[in-house]
Amino acid sequence: MVAPAPSDDPARDAIAGNIDALWALMDLDSSSDADRQAYKWLCVASDFGHREADERIGDVLEVSSLRYDDDGYEQASAHFELGLAYLEGGEGLPEDLRLARQHLEEAFDAHTIEQIMAGTARHYDMDAIRARLDEWSLAELERALTFPTDPYRAVGRHADRLRRLRELNAPAVIRQHEAAMLREAVDAVLALDED
Repeated sequence: MVAPAPSDDPARDAIAGNIDALWALMDLDSSSDADRQAYKWLCVASDFGHREADERIGDVLEVSSLRYDDDGYEQASAHFELGLAYLEGGEGLPEDLRLARQHLEEAFDAHTIEQIMAGTARHYDMDAIRARLDEWSLAELERALTFPTDPYRAVGRHADRLRRLRELNAPAVIRQHEAAMLREAVDAVLALDED
């Protein structure tokens, strides 16, 4: 059996559900961006209803260099880029406000844009990004940037993700990581209530 070739058009393959081509993007090398790209485009395949992508996302987080992304900066940057792509119909993706909002919430679940840039050594030119967005997309981006880490929303997101990971019978290490993030989100809400 011949291994599939890495995707040369990840957006097209993600929308079509060509999961093997997206999986083949990985190179397991932490010095390259390939593993993050595989994660990013598998997330898009999941957005388009390809459930096999959900399982592969878990595998990417378990076997690729992203397993060392303990603070989630690489994942957050992938979600930020997807949020922008859906806001402006970029990177071969359609404009979709719902998916843009979902990915921006994922991006800023635990980090600000400044933390994401520092944690990944990537620079996003926020002035240039703002300049190219239309009024509605800009408002959505500003909303996400203004309220990046709402602890109450984070509890709901982590609880939903943990439920979904259990339904998918995701590997224990991934479920445990999500459960730990849920505990951190609950602790943040409890700390607010103590004030």
